[in-house]
Amino acid sequence: MARKATIQDVADYLNVSKSAVSHALSGRRRISPELSRRVQAAIEELGYKPNFAAQVLKSHSTGLIGVVVNELENPNTVTLVNELSRELGKSGYSVTLCLAESKEPEACRKLIGRISNGMVDAIINMLPQLSVEEAQEAADGTPVLTYRRHKLSPVTLDYEYGVTRALDYLLELGHRRIGIISISLLCFGTPDPRVVAYRKYMTAKGLFDPALVIPGSGDTASGSEGAAALLSLPEPPSAILTGNDLTASGVFQWAHSHDVRLPEDLSVIGFDNSSLARALYPLLTSVDMFVPLTAVHTARVLLTMIGGESEKIPSIEIKPELVVRNSCTRYQR
Repeated sequence: MARKATIQDVADYLNVSKSAVSHALSGRRRISPELSRRVQAAIEELGYKPNFAAQVLKSHSTGLIGVVVNELENPNTVTLVNELSRELGKSGYSVTLCLAESKEPEACRKLIGRISNGMVDAIINMLPQLSVEEAQEAADGTPVLTYRRHKLSPVTLDYEYGVTRALDYLLELGHRRIGIISISLLCFGTPDPRVVAYRKYMTAKGLFDPALVIPGSGDTASGSEGAAALLSLPEPPSAILTGNDLTASGVFQWAHSHDVRLPEDLSVIGFDNSSLARALYPLLTSVDMFVPLTAVHTARVLLTMIGGESEKIPSIEIKPELVVRNSCTRYQR
């Protein structure tokens, strides 16, 4: 059996130091593009495959960031993971995705505990079931950042601003009976901020009706069930604001199967402005949450945690904006 090529073989082949090849492979230190190209070419030529276990023992680093999620149905989650992977990749890290099979808090704690045992260099906790403190305790010393809720340089989303933009738009179109399907499951033990903003706005306008508020779980089924509940009211709404685009897709499904025309009979606004908003028919008007901006900030904060840096990254506030497409029209009744 032929001997496997080693990192020293690559260095000898290129007549460079072993450390230069190591830096080219890890991406942790800056090297010239020309040397990087030559190293990659030599690796392919010699068939060199780095020994992962040996690399970890030597560097005390896996180069992996564990992103722990409890669902992959929402396209916004996929977008976020892609953006995190792209941003962390600039610093030589790769993302490994860990999907919680159970939504029970104890199972979520065990999952974080399992991957924190030398498997990853840091963890991004996206599980709504676990608080910042619970995630930190489960990680047992591994740096862990709880998405959007971390105490260090947090991201603040101005939900009231986004909801106000959406409701202003619907009122301008003549709508007065406006329903909302919330995402109570994803609110970390607090009321859905979209509903809080909706209630404040509609009460100020003298239009609030508690029957128009439907709790949901942020999935397609919630949209279908919420639409069925709202459209069966004695005085149904002419427009619906949903907690995310996935919920809006459920409203679309229910409407299409019950011969409710969109937007002629029912206007719909989503939240996230995910890729799904551009795939639905009619194209979904949605509130943009600027996920790429949040991902960049999250990655920056995590990298300072890994490096033990004292640099203070300023907190950011994101004001969601309404992206108008084709799913709303002027009230005709």
